[in-house]
Amino acid sequence: MADTKLSALTELAAAPASDDEVYIRDVSEAAADESKRITIANLVAAAVQSGAITDGVTKAPTHDAVYDVKVTADTATTPAEAAQLVTDHNNNTTTAHGAVSAATASKFVVRDANARAKFAAPAAAGDALIKGTALTITEMAALTTGKIWQGVANRPSEVNMPSGSTVATGSYTGNVTARQIATGFKCSMVVIQTTNGAIGDETGILIPSMTIHHSGANHTDSTANGYLHATNGFSLSTSAYFNNNASTYYYWAISE
Repeated sequence: MADTKLSALTELAAAPASDDEVYIRDVSEAAADESKRITIANLVAAAVQSGAITDGVTKAPTHDAVYDVKVTADTATTPAEAAQLVTDHNNNTTTAHGAVSAATASKFVVRDANARAKFAAPAAAGDALIKGTALTITEMAALTTGKIWQGVANRPSEVNMPSGSTVATGSYTGNVTARQIATGFKCSMVVIQTTNGAIGDETGILIPSMTIHHSGANHTDSTANGYLHATNGFSLSTSAYFNNNASTYYYWAISE
């Protein structure tokens, strides 16, 4: 190895600059000797730190360890930022609080705008059902006005709402003229009561009331005194028993 020369300290600036150098000289000061040059900047960067430097995992006290700690410190979340992240997570009502895809079931339940529990995306519109319920019903559409749900093969089926029986009561005054007494619906039975509770027929038998009802499949005469009308109420005959002139009669009619 050739003679070694150390630059005089008086040639260095009071405040070292990056271009201040210490030479290890083999042959000359030519450019070929640049590989032997150590700058102040390199000396500082290569300084060995003492002690153990950690960033979650203990690292050796090297330049890389010092750099890793510096980068981590520069990007660390502040307490305020961490608190905001927790708040944002808690208030999330639109997306899942975890990694799920459209092909997997939702993993989190969130609160919607109406303070009701629901599953987060991808099934945000779904309702929570207990397992037993989900096994026996399917999603039901909106119920049509005038319809009701009927169970068919363990599933709800929309059917017409039964009208039920309609009852009408009223009175009429006899006039010995065959005529219709309208009730507003097709009747299945009519009971007519006299005002005095009973009347006598030509045989002397007391008849307190008369009942008109279906005879088989048709609206036919149940008595000679009256019959059910085909579409509305009942019809009276000219018989004086329940159509006596100026007499008052009360009736009770039931729809089909």
